[in-house]
Amino acid sequence: MLRTIKKYPFLSPLLGLLMAYCLVASTHVYDGLDWGWLSGVLLLSLLIIGYLFGYRRFHGGWRLASVCLFHLVLGIWWFGDDATRAKAVEWPWKQGGRAGGSVVLLEVRDSWLAGPMGIKGTVYCLGWRGGQRKMQPLDLCFRVSLKDSGLKAPAMGRYWVPSAAVNRYGDAEIPGEPNWRAIMRSLGMAGYVQYGDFWRYADGPETEVGFAYTLRSQLLVWLHREFYLRMDSKHAGLVYAMLLGDKSGLDPQMEAQFGSAGLLHVLAVSGMHVALIMGALFWIFSGFGARGNPGLVLLGMLLAAGWGYTFLTGAGASVVRAMISATWMWLGKYAMKRKQSLIHVLTGSAYLQWLFDPACVTQMGFQLSYLAVLGIALFQPLVTARFSEGSVWRRWLTENIALTLSATLFTLPLLLWQFHQFPTWFLLGNLVLLPLFSICVYIALGCLALGWIPFLGDALYAVFDACLDGLLALLGMGERLPIPQLNALPMDGWDLCLMSLLLACLCKWLMQRLAMQVSPSDVERRSWYRFNYRRPSLLLSGLLFLGLWGHLEWQRNLRARQITQFQFHLGREVVLVKKRASNLQVIGYWRNMQKQRRAWQKLQIYATQNGVAHVEWINRLPLYYD
Repeated sequence: MLRTIKKYPFLSPLLGLLMAYCLVASTHVYDGLDWGWLSGVLLLSLLIIGYLFGYRRFHGGWRLASVCLFHLVLGIWWFGDDATRAKAVEWPWKQGGRAGGSVVLLEVRDSWLAGPMGIKGTVYCLGWRGGQRKMQPLDLCFRVSLKDSGLKAPAMGRYWVPSAAVNRYGDAEIPGEPNWRAIMRSLGMAGYVQYGDFWRYADGPETEVGFAYTLRSQLLVWLHREFYLRMDSKHAGLVYAMLLGDKSGLDPQMEAQFGSAGLLHVLAVSGMHVALIMGALFWIFSGFGARGNPGLVLLGMLLAAGWGYTFLTGAGASVVRAMISATWMWLGKYAMKRKQSLIHVLTGSAYLQWLFDPACVTQMGFQLSYLAVLGIALFQPLVTARFSEGSVWRRWLTENIALTLSATLFTLPLLLWQFHQFPTWFLLGNLVLLPLFSICVYIALGCLALGWIPFLGDALYAVFDACLDGLLALLGMGERLPIPQLNALPMDGWDLCLMSLLLACLCKWLMQRLAMQVSPSDVERRSWYRFNYRRPSLLLSGLLFLGLWGHLEWQRNLRARQITQFQFHLGREVVLVKKRASNLQVIGYWRNMQKQRRAWQKLQIYATQNGVAHVEWINRLPLYYD
């Protein structure tokens, strides 16, 4: 362990920040921090640091331990301060249930775009005011979804909105459903605006938005207009989502198809999009590949264009991670002439991003991005070296399978814990459809670059439409495959820890075995036997698997025997559900079979997870409706 930390020096401060975050998250209560409990857990953390670094036995280990301890104290002060303030400042106008005519100051920085269900956008909360009191500053982000297509989106600027129009995302109504409130919070969204009653804050410079946001908005509007005027509306929404990550114009059925194929990362701007865009810009700036390595001036222009694309897409956690890594590696390779280790760059970018934006660690994009790249950095080189022989197609297939499986393996526990579902045919979708959609990104860039030429631009967009028709047909065929998704049982924190430990043991065993087969030296062989016989990894993995399976089954049997009652909303109506043993009563206004089918679609996963064998539909309507 100490050898690994010495090899990658950013692991020491990251370990301190991670321990501080876990301590604050585990000891946080609603009225502040329990400092007595925090002191006890802090002492335990210090013992763990001493055991990991062993600074009394290893020369130089005390330096790493001191760095870790410094960041542990810094993280407790940093995260603890944010935790004590979060409860007070998040929804101050909702305290005591008295809105009292208070208003919220929102800033519109982007031009909202029209989608199939109305207009959608994002607003930034700057403060709130209750009654005649002075405005209190805030810093939140809200999602706006106005279903009335006749409404006109407000121009960029600052507006007052009644506090009653701003709401939280609700918790899961049906047990076992994904908790969308936690999911949206992990995306940086604190809530949503219910209706569009916007009042201008003031006239003059206070209503203006900065030049950078204005330029960004104009460019987004031009891209939106270019795609929607030259292409089919369904295809235009897809291309806009692939390039910018904005899914407001995407058909919901199409988005569900991407989810079934395991290709949702195509619609969310991430490292793949940065690699494609930066690769195209690198090829152009290097004289279409003629000059080879770029000079310092071209390298600066390339990085500036990459960070401009990051700002254009909204600067999500995953795309910021990708750009920090790209800047680090390209500066090291072309400016400093030094080869960079991917794990070293990954840990360094995580440290920088966490240090400058502490709240980003709670975002799902941050967690999934770093876990996926960590799996790729650990596994793909070993698999590629192990199966380096053979034809070009065999090596390509091996590399892509290793890339997909390593990223999926490391993100699997988090996906199952959050969504309780997993796409069955993700490997087939990533091997067959992902390269084709990657080519579509380049075609879209080519259409934007050459679309102004008469006749040629129209021909390019027509060919692009035809190609997207074929790809969506293939995507629809994949959705019709048997068992498109696996539904998992609801997982709690213990299940997440057990599954993570199980995958860690399996990954350690696979890495040791692959490393021994690639270069079977005496040192690696002794390490292999010591890990497998002195510390039997497979036996430990089996025990963890039995513990995870037993805990999930115990929870399932407990839920099956429980008498539960809950209600959920079906449109504007409320449906009451009563469960006793394996019998389920669904009470609602059942005017036709279509409403029953809609209700059963929402209840089907709950019934499977809780052992429901019989369903009784009870109608609340008067007898003359029967």
